[in-house]
Amino acid sequence: MQTPDLPRVETAIVALTNAFRAEQGLAKVAPSPVLAAVARAFADYLARTGRFSHTADGRDPGTRARAAGYAFCQIGENLASHLDSRGFRTRQLAEKAIESWKASPGHRKTMLLPHVTEIGVAVARAPDKHPKYISVQVFGRPERLKIAYTVRNETDVTVTYSDGSEDFTAEPSVIASHEQCLPTTLTFTRTTATGRFKARNGDVFVVRGKPGAITVERTQAPPTPHAR
Repeated sequence: MQTPDLPRVETAIVALTNAFRAEQGLAKVAPSPVLAAVARAFADYLARTGRFSHTADGRDPGTRARAAGYAFCQIGENLASHLDSRGFRTRQLAEKAIESWKASPGHRKTMLLPHVTEIGVAVARAPDKHPKYISVQVFGRPERLKIAYTVRNETDVTVTYSDGSEDFTAEPSVIASHEQCLPTTLTFTRTTATGRFKARNGDVFVVRGKPGAITVERTQAPPTPHAR
């Protein structure tokens, strides 16, 4: 009977996940010790109890991540279970997990979340008559990657703009501050020049001009002085 090396299975799952993301034009995700611990605790729980769902312990993936001290903007989780009386080779088990996730629309979508940056993976053996393994992968985008930007309306008219999911208005002489968890593209309406910008942390969008000749200029907020 073949017995896989589970730490190597976990490493292979991360590598195969990143290869798949690269094939789809997405950035790689970096291993996170905190997310690995979250995945480990849940994989061990599922293997020990025989339960199998994202809420098997009465909590959802986000609740488990927060309980482990992982503050996030986005979280995602995939589960897989594989059993074979012949056992598994190390690479074989990793590939089975990846292929099963790729073949499932929901799991595939999780592996291809465009804005996650970190991953944690754990594989645990269940106490079954035949070799049975539970694989858990957790994806996250940490809260520290939030994007803060400001819109400063220096015109005498109300300015409207959108981040693609919500519309905003800024009255004359108003300074509006925003904080977004995910990268966003701002679109300003009724401008005479390019009104689309990919917002970056610290951006200040200054709106100037008069009706029919309104422009938007992007600048960066000055750095905050360090306290002495």
